[in-house]
Amino acid sequence: MIQKKPILLLDVDGVLNVVGPDWESRVVRLRNHVPGLHPTRYVLPFLRWAWPRFDVMWLTAWGNDANRIAEWAGLRPARVLADPRHATDDYKLRAIQAYFGSTTPSVPVFWIEDGIGVEEMEFVSERPWMFYLATEPMEGVTPAHAKILAALSGVAVPARPRVRAAR
Repeated sequence: MIQKKPILLLDVDGVLNVVGPDWESRVVRLRNHVPGLHPTRYVLPFLRWAWPRFDVMWLTAWGNDANRIAEWAGLRPARVLADPRHATDDYKLRAIQAYFGSTTPSVPVFWIEDGIGVEEMEFVSERPWMFYLATEPMEGVTPAHAKILAALSGVAVPARPRVRAAR
C-alpha cells in the first residue's frame, strides 16, 4: 500500500452533516445541497481544501451515498471504507482494521468523527501514525480542525474561506 498524501478518514453525520438539539437534523439551507445533508457554510470550503491534499476515504454509515457529497462539492468520488449493510456497533473500527491490517502506513492517518468508543480510542492511541479529531455534532468540522490537520500533516494551511450568506 503506497501512499503519498496523508489519509483522511471522514465521517458525515456530526462532521459534515450537523444536527440540532435532540439529534434531529438541523436545517441549514444552502443552494443545491444533497438531500439529507445539512452542512454548515464551512463544509464546502473544507472539502475543497482537503480533497487535493489528502487521500480522503469515507468512514460513515452513508456508505456509497457519501460520494453524493463529493459530487455536490465538485470533487471526485472517494473510497468508501465502511459498509453500513454489515453494520455492527464497531463497524468503523473493523473497517479500519481490515484496510490497514498490520501495516504501518508511511503517512499519517487522520480520523474526523463526532465521537468514538473506548475500543476505538485504544486502537488510535496504540498507533503513533493515527490521529483522532473530534467534532461537536451541532457544529461539525470547523476551521480549527483544518488548522490542526495542516499542522500535523505538513500540508498547506487553508486560506480563510470566502463564505457567502446562505440563500
